[in-house]
Amino acid sequence: ASAVAGLTVTAYIHLTEMSGKFAEVAYLGVGYALLVIACVAAAVLIVKGDRRGWMLAAVACLGTIIGFVLTRTTGLPASTGDIGNWSEPIGIYSLMAESVVVVLSAIALGRTSQTV
Repeated sequence: ASAVAGLTVTAYIHLTEMSGKFAEVAYLGVGYALLVIACVAAAVLIVKGDRRGWMLAAVACLGTIIGFVLTRTTGLPASTGDIGNWSEPIGIYSLMAESVVVVLSAIALGRTSQTV
């Protein structure tokens, strides 16, 4: 349930920020849209008990954390406006949710690999 909540928070935050990203840099808007879809798909698969949901959740959320760090350090092509912007509240909330999902995914995947 905590992973599904974390995925929901991640999807919601990126959905609410998506239109601004399309206006800023189109590829970031596409990335946000794909992340929202991945979060929903991962949540559905996790609820169904499908191990692939945990893998998708881990990859999507870890990738988002890496993207956040890159936007705050080196910036991304055509997107350097967030360099140094580490204290944006919505970004911190997103990082917290994504971190929870990554940790829970690692635990779930570790457990399922031991029972196979």
